[in-house]
Amino acid sequence: SFKARLVAADVTGALTYLSPAIHTEFGQVFQVLGSDLPAVGASLEDLFVVEQFDDLAETAIVRQEDLASFLYFIYFRRDGLGRWLIEEM
Repeated sequence: SFKARLVAADVTGALTYLSPAIHTEFGQVFQVLGSDLPAVGASLEDLFVVEQFDDLAETAIVRQEDLASFLYFIYFRRDGLGRWLIEEM
């Protein structure tokens, strides 16, 4: 899973869960996180599907930060091989 790849600090493996269009951007983010990447990965909450239509899906996670809850959306697109890849987050 994407989360497992982050926890293992496997940047190359984590990028396989992302759309090629965002590989460069998130590859740089993962490199900057460096030794903090496993902790960031471990802190990811479970996704819930908000809406799915054909090859697009909108998902969200709720994170507690200090005393507030924040909702973050993550968008997936199914590629030509049938894999659901993160398109935007």
